Amino acid sequence: RPSEPLAAEATLALGRSIYVENCASCHGPNGEGHAEMAAAPALNDRDHAWHHADGQLQQFVLDGGPTMPAFQEKLTNEEVIAVIRYFQTWWTASQLQSQQSLSSQVPFVE
Repeated sequence: RPSEPLAAEATLALGRSIYVENCASCHGPNGEGHAEMAAAPALNDRDHAWHHADGQLQQFVLDGGPTMPAFQEKLTNEEVIAVIRYFQTWWTASQLQSQQSLSSQVPFVE
């Protein structure tokens, strides 16, 4: 992990709460994904989520996908960022460093 966390503890707690309520049923309680639901990939360090910049992850959550619901009407931008910061805590230091390098080019839309 980097020496500085990406988010304050309060943000991570909010992100965890949102994740448990809205994401865990498909992506797994620890971000492991579901083998029987290919459209719900792992969000932890075992799949490709860390290959996407913050801004891309934000758009995925807001817009949804073929089987994932859109959350733009349900979550505030602050909540979307919090849930992303929460599942980023599952990534290795090298994955997070690589992902944050991408995110400098495609950051969150505040």
